[in-house]
Amino acid sequence: TLADGARGARWETDGFIYLIRRSAGRERLARVRPEGGALEELVVADDSVRRLQLGVLLPGGRMTYTEAHSSDGWQDAHSLAVDLSSRAIDTIRLAPGSLMFGYAPTGHLLVYGREDIHAVGFDPTTLAVLGAPVQLLSPIPLGASYNAGMLSYYLTPPGGPALFDRSGRR
Repeated sequence: TLADGARGARWETDGFIYLIRRSAGRERLARVRPEGGALEELVVADDSVRRLQLGVLLPGGRMTYTEAHSSDGWQDAHSLAVDLSSRAIDTIRLAPGSLMFGYAPTGHLLVYGREDIHAVGFDPTTLAVLGAPVQLLSPIPLGASYNAGMLSYYLTPPGGPALFDRSGRR
């Protein structure tokens, strides 16, 4: 079934469900229509890649992801984007260890860094980082997500969920 070896699924604005799946000893970035059908593999990790992390769908038809080569976690991870039409893969120049989890309509990537969560100006056409990162949260919370202009996260215990609008109001 689709769920065998799957983790990190996201239902994106193009109507597809994107996921990371482990099969035949390799991590794979794939997508499927919500009504079912064949699983479409977009990226199959090289032997040297230990883990893939799902990113976000960018305007213009590229899906971002992160790959890590060491078993020590994400400290050496680097960010990539696959063109959904051509399957060409390009590098996104973020600091090593960065994990993308959102793209805001203001033109910013939302990123888990090594020490914080930050936003960085970004051009989805050229995959260029524009300017310096702006810290949003530090230390890194237990979990964060971004959807429809809303950043939400879980504070460290004994906290709870916190919601912020685009202007930073709670």
